[in-house]
Amino acid sequence: MIQKHRLLLCAIIVALFTVGVLLTAYGFYSLRGYQNDYLVWRFGPETLALFAGLTLIIAIAGLWRGPELGAVLIAGLSVVLLGNTVPGAVVCVLGISIGIVGRMILLNKVQDTVECLLVGAVVCATFLSLLIPFPVNNRGTWGLIFLLPLFAGPLIIKWKRVPVHSMWPVRSAIEPLSHLYLVKCGIGASIVIHSIVSMMPEIGHDALSMHLFVPAYVTHRHLWDYNSELYSWAVMPKLVNWLYTAAYMFGGETAARLMNLGAVILVGCQVRRLSRWAGANETGSNWGMLLFLLTPLTYLETSSLFIEGMWAALVLGGTEVLFRLLTDSHNRKRDLLIAAVLFGGAMSAKAVTYTHLPVLALLLLIAWRRWYRPDLTRTVVAAVLLFSVVAALPYLTAYRLTGNPVFPFFNHFFRSPLYPAENFKPPAIFDRGFRFETLYDMTFQSGRFLEGTAGAAGFQWLLLIVPGVFVLALFRRRRLLLVAVVCLGWLVLTFSQTAYLRYVFPGFALSGVVIAGTVSICRGLGRRVWFCCLAVLCLTLFLNLFHFQAATWYGFVRSAVITEERNRDAYLDHSVPVRQIVELVNELNRENEPVLFFSPPLTAGLKADALYVNWYNPALRDLLQNARTPADFERIFTQKKIRFIVIEDSFKTDALLSVVRERCTEVATINNTTLYKYTKGSGTE
Repeated sequence: MIQKHRLLLCAIIVALFTVGVLLTAYGFYSLRGYQNDYLVWRFGPETLALFAGLTLIIAIAGLWRGPELGAVLIAGLSVVLLGNTVPGAVVCVLGISIGIVGRMILLNKVQDTVECLLVGAVVCATFLSLLIPFPVNNRGTWGLIFLLPLFAGPLIIKWKRVPVHSMWPVRSAIEPLSHLYLVKCGIGASIVIHSIVSMMPEIGHDALSMHLFVPAYVTHRHLWDYNSELYSWAVMPKLVNWLYTAAYMFGGETAARLMNLGAVILVGCQVRRLSRWAGANETGSNWGMLLFLLTPLTYLETSSLFIEGMWAALVLGGTEVLFRLLTDSHNRKRDLLIAAVLFGGAMSAKAVTYTHLPVLALLLLIAWRRWYRPDLTRTVVAAVLLFSVVAALPYLTAYRLTGNPVFPFFNHFFRSPLYPAENFKPPAIFDRGFRFETLYDMTFQSGRFLEGTAGAAGFQWLLLIVPGVFVLALFRRRRLLLVAVVCLGWLVLTFSQTAYLRYVFPGFALSGVVIAGTVSICRGLGRRVWFCCLAVLCLTLFLNLFHFQAATWYGFVRSAVITEERNRDAYLDHSVPVRQIVELVNELNRENEPVLFFSPPLTAGLKADALYVNWYNPALRDLLQNARTPADFERIFTQKKIRFIVIEDSFKTDALLSVVRERCTEVATINNTTLYKYTKGSGTE
């Protein structure tokens, strides 16, 4: 039937791509005259030039042993030349150790690298979470934990039974400088760009207030005490943060950021794996991986220390296992248990996983005849119990310490005394709900879905994904359509709560699979359709690169900032002066007395307790908001044993300035942030 109507189908596909291009053109037209407000284009030419140059270098290096090895060599060389050999080596050793743990947990069966890494990551992080409340978390203890598998692995694992698998596509016999060769070189170039930005100093809000704060806290104090009175987010799920802590403890900030990069690359590799499972060819699967890595949202994830990379890898790993369970699983019992571990780890990493699991559970329920057998009953029960144990640990900890398993959320119901009896809502409010025009709005009104500008979600949604779904339906590619349905389900359920793009990062990976399937179909329909598809692919690639920083305001690359301490200090002075103030406080505050911050909570690395005036510490916030006179402030400062106070200009009030002038001595000012030393009776009377 397809051959009979081939000409008509080709015309429909070209028409679908044309509609996508016209919608994209209209989107840019609607933003005309507002480029400075809605489009990030300043660094577009610079990013394009960097990508083109790296692709050329990798293409030349790849003539020796293939583009894969060429990309690895260039990425490794960039890490060494930029002075981060130790952090890079630390991440490699940790990755090898985690992979060996995963292989041992899987009972030495023949498994691929990705599943071993994911299972090992969940097991290691869960074990560390059990140690974290006790003051035994130091380099000696954790070094022993991660070195033990390196020595035990060769004795336990029968290496001859393990095939040589790679997360990266295995080198194939492709013609040098051919289309596929250049696509693989582009993948390598994108990874090098991500690796370079991962070596920049951290200035992101979430990282400095939470994801880097926790590793530094554990490194300095050798435990995490879940102090919800000081930090209301202290008992939130932190499985990924324990992995970052291991990297930070041995390799510092850059090692933690490089581990995050490794997780994002792992997600990119999963795009290719899922594409091949769904029936995409080599060309399509590589294009899907390339466009995922060159999506601005993906760049956001590597330009700062977020947790969505590892979380998405766990979600996708579990999803891949379930897809395999429904189609061609050779060991259903093993796959059920692996899926339980991975989804349990995802829940233990990020609570928003609850919006992804119902889609997959419904899928298993609808297609139960495809996978269920009577002899699987015990395994199903065991998988449910295993998932519950792994997933429940952080929530049980929160309930034990606060009386609210999802503290501080839904506190109007749980009534924990450590937070006001109200349903907590994050300060940033985004759209809610999924509508017909949502994908268009994601592309051109991205500020409604993320702290970004137009193009933050990438331009592939209108150019490739929407037309691609129709193409897959026309050709009845069931596996690829299943991937599209799961992706849509994740978007709809998550956006029904909060339409925030980072919460659907796994869906962006699945969208790459849809692209891979579309490219594969077009590749076999003749030159005209293929050239049309290739033109749209190149247009998408250009637009994504030209607006590569649309999702982040700090994602530019400056090698001098990475390699020279003077330039790094100047960069931080301008971008996040609080970081520099924290270093100064650590030198002066020898007794580690609490430090009060009238500033954004960007205090990663502080050795003392940080006292905030935001929702992190609502009790102190309310006390200070009700303070009206210098005497009120002094009473609070004395009660909390505060010696140092950090004030950013935007937080200054008349009452606060009054007590500062009368009772504080200015120590230093960096940009718009000032450090004061409070001593009762000091200052001018």
